[in-house]
Amino acid sequence: MKRRALAPLAALVAVAGCADLFGFEQLNLADAGGPDSSVPDVAPDVAPDAATDATIDAGPDVTGCQSVRWPGEPDASSNAVPTNYDLAIRHVHLTSTEDGGAANFGFDLDRKCTVDLASASCQPANPSEVIPDNPGGVDNESIDLINTLIGKEPAIASALGDDALNALIDAGQFSVLIRISGLQSDQHQTSKQGLSIALQAAPHLVTAPPQWDGLDRWQVAASDTAEGLDGGSNYPAAALFLPALVNDGTLVATGEGPETLTLVLPTFGTLTGVLPIKLSQVVVTGKLVLRGDGQYDMTQGLIAGRWAAADALEAIASLSYDGGALCAGANAFIYDFLTKIACPKRDINATGFDDDSHACDAFSVVVAFDAVATEVSNIPVPDPVSATPCADAGLCSN
Repeated sequence: MKRRALAPLAALVAVAGCADLFGFEQLNLADAGGPDSSVPDVAPDVAPDAATDATIDAGPDVTGCQSVRWPGEPDASSNAVPTNYDLAIRHVHLTSTEDGGAANFGFDLDRKCTVDLASASCQPANPSEVIPDNPGGVDNESIDLINTLIGKEPAIASALGDDALNALIDAGQFSVLIRISGLQSDQHQTSKQGLSIALQAAPHLVTAPPQWDGLDRWQVAASDTAEGLDGGSNYPAAALFLPALVNDGTLVATGEGPETLTLVLPTFGTLTGVLPIKLSQVVVTGKLVLRGDGQYDMTQGLIAGRWAAADALEAIASLSYDGGALCAGANAFIYDFLTKIACPKRDINATGFDDDSHACDAFSVVVAFDAVATEVSNIPVPDPVSATPCADAGLCSN
């Protein structure tokens, strides 16, 4: 079944230039120049049924297993004054849990508990390449994919391993911002009450190194802002907004996407560059934790979605290996080797056609995270560079 397009995202895209729709007058704008002069004053509307398809409580799916889903609409709501908050991701976990255990987190994204070809939500290139779901129909093939790549190519561990990425974040090399707009309650707020979030790449920290005390000030990548590099504003581009709700203290945001998690790999070492993970059919969840200063942190966070194989392979091909392009010249055989590992792990349809007949053309992705209250600079910065020199890099052999 194809998910219904989310009305608020379509509406926001159509009015990308209208600042009055975004509702970020209370964002922490901490540059010396003072508050943003073009700050809007109304939060984006969320259609009454915007989250109906994508926020269904866990329950039996059509194959009879207990589907692991994210929280749905709460029974209660709030009439408090909407307020906006900024957070920066402090830790990410791609292949392990916070305590170092084996990762098994995620959601049933396609409402199928796949065990064989007959129960799959999409058609693999080869019948033998059916990827069984984890218990509860959980789709998180990215965990096994990255672990497999690390096992085959040790240089990947020093770039994509959890420890390596978190060391870079903790040094202020990059983060991902979570911009919360229109929060009325940290316990219960329906999707009809104007709550939304946006994810923004933060490739530069003004106040390095980060102290994680709520006063760090990150700069946003220009393409993730509504007015670009010269706009003098940090508020998110319209297409980044995801309608959200809060159920029993857990914030839940869902949308068609795309949403991009931009990982900046080490500038030293064998594998370097910028890795944009471009997700569709996005789900973001996390526990809101009120701080003593009135801001919020977030724990037990998950970002899940579908990474189209074409986008994933192009992103990987944009990396450098031992000082040269990964996909060209003397390194081309390494890239070919990696694609032979990755392509058979396509386990889901990129656009949400989960009707058993469309191609498995994407990887299910899940990233665990925690985030800390932060401030955001008014001044955007150029985007981290990610471009592949190989025209056919996004192609699998079948």
